[in-house]
Amino acid sequence: MPPKLVYYVRVWGRNARPTQDMGMSPQENTMNYATIKYCDIANGEGVRTSLFVSGCRRHCPECFNAVAWDFGYGLPFDKAVRNEILGSLAPDYIDGLSLLGGEPFEPENQRALVPFLHEVRVLYPHKTIWCYTGNVYETELLQPSHARCEVTDEMLSLIDVLVDGEFIPAQHDISLRFRGSGNQRIIDLNATRAAGHTVLWQDDAAIYDQKIQIRGDRKVTVFSWSASGNCIDCVHALQINRSFGCTELMDDQFPAFGIYSI
Repeated sequence: MPPKLVYYVRVWGRNARPTQDMGMSPQENTMNYATIKYCDIANGEGVRTSLFVSGCRRHCPECFNAVAWDFGYGLPFDKAVRNEILGSLAPDYIDGLSLLGGEPFEPENQRALVPFLHEVRVLYPHKTIWCYTGNVYETELLQPSHARCEVTDEMLSLIDVLVDGEFIPAQHDISLRFRGSGNQRIIDLNATRAAGHTVLWQDDAAIYDQKIQIRGDRKVTVFSWSASGNCIDCVHALQINRSFGCTELMDDQFPAFGIYSI
């Protein structure tokens, strides 16, 4: 009997070309991803691998990643990519996985992410999973909405911290950590499940031997390291969010300093 042929579309933006692959199941062809950031310190606590999925129907004004609204943008989230991400989570100094977009809670993306998140949980039970969504937790993820589907509750059960709510330009606040506007919340889902009501995540990060120097070119130099000796989120020292990017690190695991533009 000839092998079953599975076809998928490998695309960049809107330029699609059918490609044949004989080793993938249909379930692996349901989502594209826009990019992956390794050793990311801007999208969750500590040092993380951040997966930016493709596809979002919300289209928030001034979205920082509007190119990923297109479900066809990027590349297929296939087995090789999943294994690459799983391998990146192995080092002790990596604190966990962050999901961004696009919109991870589009139903198509949920169906692709849930099996993968189970893999993460099995391999790394003590590492955290953060997820960013434009949906409001109580009214759009727990109640009937465009985002709710047959795997939504399962996906929520696999997430430790949820950053919810649309980005609203009028409420943009650079003093917020890990989110862009004041309406967005960082929800501790483990504490929420235990308490039976929404519990916000408490920021208890510790910084040691910290020194901040503001230079004339509007850049901030942060000299710091953690007591654990692991890669430090220098953004902690400045109370700024992912709108700022680290432009220089001496070492990925033991940085001597980071330089941030204001």
